[in-house]
This record gives sequence, C-alpha cells and structure tokens, in this order.
Amino acid sequence: MLNLNQLKELYVKSPNWVKSIYSSIPYNIRNGQEYIQWIALLEKELNVEEYEIVKLKETILYAYDNTLYYKNLFDKNNINPYEINSRNDIQDIPFLTKKLIRENFYDLQAVNYPTNKKFSVSTGGTTGDTVKFIQSQNVWKKELAFVNNFFHKYDCTPNQLKVSFKIGNYKYTSQGIFWKKDYIHNSIHFSPLHLNAETVKYYVQEINKLKPLFFHIYPSNLLFLIDFMIEQNLFFNYQIHTIFLVSEGYLKEDIVKIKSFFNCNVVSFYGHSERILFAESISSYADIYQIDKRYGLLELINDNKQIVDNDIVANIVGTSFDNYAMPLIRYKTDDNTMYLDYNNNKISLIDSLRNQVYIDTANGMKISITSFSFSAFVNKIKTWQIYQEEPGKIEIVIVPNNNFTQKDKDGLELSISKDIKDVIQYKIKFVNQPLFTSRGKMVKMNKKPVKPLTK
Repeated sequence: MLNLNQLKELYVKSPNWVKSIYSSIPYNIRNGQEYIQWIALLEKELNVEEYEIVKLKETILYAYDNTLYYKNLFDKNNINPYEINSRNDIQDIPFLTKKLIRENFYDLQAVNYPTNKKFSVSTGGTTGDTVKFIQSQNVWKKELAFVNNFFHKYDCTPNQLKVSFKIGNYKYTSQGIFWKKDYIHNSIHFSPLHLNAETVKYYVQEINKLKPLFFHIYPSNLLFLIDFMIEQNLFFNYQIHTIFLVSEGYLKEDIVKIKSFFNCNVVSFYGHSERILFAESISSYADIYQIDKRYGLLELINDNKQIVDNDIVANIVGTSFDNYAMPLIRYKTDDNTMYLDYNNNKISLIDSLRNQVYIDTANGMKISITSFSFSAFVNKIKTWQIYQEEPGKIEIVIVPNNNFTQKDKDGLELSISKDIKDVIQYKIKFVNQPLFTSRGKMVKMNKKPVKPLTK
C-alpha cells in the first residue's frame, strides 16, 4: 500500500488527463471515510474545553506507552502520565525543540504504528536547518477537514476554482502563459517570479476570463499584483468573494490596502507543516485569531519559560493531537503572539521569523523564502543558505551529507533551475561547512557576503 508521499509523487508524474479524471471523483469519496468523519465532528456542538483535555490525556498516554523518547523523558523527570488531567499538569514536561527532534528522530516515532501508514513532512528551514517530521495519514485528512471547514464559512467549497501564486515549472512562459492548472486542489497557479509591468496584463486577462471567486495566496504576492494593476490601470471585471491569505505575516495596513482595492473579504488562518495548531482570523482586518482547541493544545511561554495568559508577547508552544506516528508534546515553534482574551481563546496577529525573510527579484518583487524548499533533499544535505548582493541575483550555498551523490546534485540543480532560472540569476556552491557571521551565527538568508569563521 502506498503512503501519502508516494501517492503525491505518483500524482505529480501523471499526465493531465489522469489528473483530470481523478479530480472528477466527488471530493468526499476521494478523501475517504476519515475525512467525512472529521467534517462531521467539526459540525457537532462540542464542549471544546473538555474535548481538549480528553485529547491531551490521550496524547500523553499514547506517547508514553509507544515512544522510547517520552518513556525515558517522563521517567527521568518523575512525571506520571496517568496523573495529567489538565493544562496545568503538563508544565513540568520539558519543551521539545527542532534540535531535539533531529537528535531523537527515531525514538520519537511510535513503535506500534505501521510504516505504510506514515508520511513525512519537512519545515522549509528558513529559521534554521530543515527539520523532518513523521505524521500518521489521518493527520492529512484532519488538516483538509479543518481548512475546508474554514473555507466553507466564506462559501468556498472544494469544487470552486481558486487562484494561487506558486513557484514552479511553467513550461509556456515564452508564449505568454504564466499559469497552470492544479487539478487536485482545483486551483490555477500563477508564477510570482514572472509577474512584472509587462506581463501583469496577461495575468489579469486570464483571471478575468476564469472569474475565480476565491484567492489562496501569499500576502506579498497579492500586494505586488495590486501595485502593478494600479500602475497599469488594470482591474478585474467581476467581484472577488474572499481572499485567503497563507503562510506569511502581514500588517493591518496591508489588509486595508487589499480590501480597498478588491472590496472583498480578506481572511487568514494559522497553521504550519508540523500540523500541531490551528487558529482562524475572526476580525474585519484579520488581526484577531480564534484558537481552535479541537486541533491541538496551544500555550504561550515567555523567555523565562513561564506560561503567559495576559497581553504579553510570547512564544507559541503546541502539543499535537491525533498524530499516532510521531506525537509532539510542548513543541516550541518560531512564532509569537499574545492573548487578547485568554478566557475566549483569542490571540493577536502571529509574528514569525519566517515572515521576515525575502529574496529581492530584479523586477522589484519580494519573494518569501518560504516559497523555496529543499525538503526533498532533507536526508541528503546538512543545511543551506542564500546570499544576495543585488536584486535578481543569488548564490545558494549547500552543505551536503556524506551520502550526497552526483545524482542528488543533478536532481537538486534541476529542481532549482525549474523554479527560478527564468527570473533569478543564481550560482550553486557546495561547501563543507556553512558560512557564519562575524559573531558566529549561521543565517539562512544573507543580503551581503559573509566570510567563514577562521579556526
């Protein structure tokens, strides 16, 4: 039986007619009984406070009984997992960091969970080295259900066409075609790297022809599109219903600009590759978020490792529910927020180090580094960095593992070439160790050349 990673690879390599046939299967049938059960759960009236504690106890006991890491951790710290009955009872459990996940990757995996029902995901590595996680297949169905449940609140269903901007291999740019169909998500992907003052008219023409009511898009890409549309006096000839912002931070003034230009709903949700937490924007300017306690447990922890329940900015720490392949307890994210209303689970805009890292293109566009991913080579490279001295030109520094082969090198170079060769000049350098700042810090995105430390 194929796992999700293998199914995804099979889908990507399939011809468009196969993808089209697959996408014609009704969405609920395509995603199976687990997805249907999650949708049913989200439509129920639940006491979410009680549900959160039930799932927390389930996660704690499951992790203790089935993973070597948590068995050793709890025993070493004299923590009795059977005595955990509230949020306060987990305060003595040490935090889980990305470093600890890399060091204890196999011990964190549940020994009872079948391999063919696992799949792997990776963080983009924008704030440190890429980290690989293992998830049980039900987690993907759960994520789909939560996202679609959120979309449905704005009348967006899976069979409705959506616009997104995504870096990738666009084969027909020489013919003025800067987009391609994503059949499985019923989306039209537009290339953010080819968008400029000369090409924007083609983007607008295609969108006007298709008239999609929904956008699912990085804020930076959308703002750039608006700027070019204003500059070229271009408009959509129909009314957009809702714009769903994804994966990047934004400011209230960004939302004001988007709403004033498109005159539509602008919303967002908080999530991440680790699939531990979920929160939905609930205010007119998407600056207040509602924590969904059915997804995972969220804590805010200050620099002194103390739990925060007031209006102080603190680090988001999450405990996963329903991941039977690799449960994650008190995992420290790179994200920060503060409570606006602790009792009603409302938090402010989420700030992340990931939101502050951009590549400058020659046409003036800022491309979030989250658009670039080396996750396919997570087991082949130690780390990577990007250096940029001027817009439109970058140097990519790769530190390979010992098992990095010529085939991997060719595959990596091909992957990068497909994504950016038309719009960004680049060089790839393979080195034995990463480059550091004068203070010894290893930074993923560097705007100026940095020399290696001398020993």
